[in-house]
Amino acid sequence: MLANTFIWGIAPVVIKASFSQIPPIPFLLYRFIWVVGLMLPVGLIYGFHIKYYVRHRKLIWLAFLQNAVVLLLLFLGIQYTSASLASVITALVPLLAMYIASRRLHEHVNHDEKIGVILTFLGFLGMIYVTFNLGEGNHLLGLTLITLGNVIFLYSVLDLKAYFNKVRRKPKGFDFSFNFLSFLLALATFAVVIVIFYPDWINVHNLTLGLFNWGVIFMAIFSSIVAMVGYNIALKYLEVSEVTYFTYLQPLIAVPAAYLWLDEKVPVIPTLIFSFMMLLGLYINLKGVMREKSVR
Repeated sequence: MLANTFIWGIAPVVIKASFSQIPPIPFLLYRFIWVVGLMLPVGLIYGFHIKYYVRHRKLIWLAFLQNAVVLLLLFLGIQYTSASLASVITALVPLLAMYIASRRLHEHVNHDEKIGVILTFLGFLGMIYVTFNLGEGNHLLGLTLITLGNVIFLYSVLDLKAYFNKVRRKPKGFDFSFNFLSFLLALATFAVVIVIFYPDWINVHNLTLGLFNWGVIFMAIFSSIVAMVGYNIALKYLEVSEVTYFTYLQPLIAVPAAYLWLDEKVPVIPTLIFSFMMLLGLYINLKGVMREKSVR
């Protein structure tokens, strides 16, 4: 999960930097051309389990949400606001995950975890304050789109975890086939959107520009194939709240990177204070988790 944290932590900065060369929707299309193309040979080996997904249509819906819908909202949100604020908002996911998982999936939350969440939430609010007005754009719209994207992502994660808990026997290679289905649905979605709204990007010059954009390649290989597949595999073996803990660290990677790379100048002292609060909250959280596991 630490590798995921770094990849998704730097991702908003990479995306924001790439928008100077390629708009959000073409970026997403070319990203998933790479992803589907790279994963297709593996799919031919392990199989795609089409009949299985026809019988479990809810999984098709979750696969569609996890990439096509969520990434559309996140990318449009990043377009309207700063990379720093976009990353800070992702820290909302573990806060919501712990609360909802304790209610819906009956995951136990001990005293240390609750204290950690409160401390992290205070740091989260502080980080929103220091990053809210960075750069130009409609920050409120960007914040709304990113928040909605993260809430939908959390919904898909919780439903997928509920499925893992309920269905013990799954087809061989399910982890791969679910992610591939999600990527394929995203590719089809963005291809349709491109044809309707971005016809100028359907030519050899722009196709070459998009496919060989360094940001597109980075996001395809690392954010989609490495991080997303790894995240869904981890979800099989860990509680939802445990999988999302390390999301707290993403702003601590993105904000300094955006400061150096995109010239998003945050006030240093308040940022350090609020970052320390989030780190301390994460430490207390993990301490509570380890104590819980040792008791079991």
